[in-house]
Amino acid sequence: MGGQVSASNSFSRLHCRNANEDWMSALCPRLWDVPLHHLSIPGSHDTMTYCLNKKSPISHEESRLLQLLNKALPCITRPVVLKWSVTQ
Repeated sequence: MGGQVSASNSFSRLHCRNANEDWMSALCPRLWDVPLHHLSIPGSHDTMTYCLNKKSPISHEESRLLQLLNKALPCITRPVVLKWSVTQ
């Protein structure tokens, strides 16, 4: 019990991981022209990004250039950063 993993369980996880490495090649043809950021991809890294929106502040840890762009053009900067953030 606990943290032990059997050899067969380990193999199953490895097999599942490798089975999905080329998932885009099996994508339905009608989705080929859909931008990647419009697809719902199970297991993607969107964890905790559900609370972000266009009014979310830009982190003070970002570059000075991004900070300046955010002050000058927030209506452009924030939507771009939002799209980038929820797809990481």
